[in-house]
Amino acid sequence: MTRAMVVLTVGLLWASARGFASSPPLVPCAEAQQVDSPCVGVLVPEREAAEALTCLRADLPACEKAAEVTRAELAAEVEAAKKEAEAQRKRAEKLSTLLDQAVTPAPPRLEWWQSVEFAVTISVVAVGALTAAIVLGVVD
Repeated sequence: MTRAMVVLTVGLLWASARGFASSPPLVPCAEAQQVDSPCVGVLVPEREAAEALTCLRADLPACEKAAEVTRAELAAEVEAAKKEAEAQRKRAEKLSTLLDQAVTPAPPRLEWWQSVEFAVTISVVAVGALTAAIVLGVVD
């Protein structure tokens, strides 16, 4: 039985190769082919399988080119999104700084006798008076 199966398989392969070789050359198709088969997705006639394979091979370079273009477009979009996110982050930091400055209360205004200028003036006058008193006290 095994020998009969081998002979049958070889015969079928030879017949299909001879039929395929005598068929006209396949040209790439412009659109997908409709395949009518009782076992959908499992078995298709040999000629239709060869046409489908030709379509697949013909569309593969176009698909690869489209994938490269799409990849480049997506990379550009990602880069633009990163730049936009960085710009928005810097803007948010600047706005936060401005808001902190706007919310921070101004230092309290001191009365005139509490100011540094008044303390310096009093110190200079006091030192001058003390120096004058010492000089006048020593002279007399």
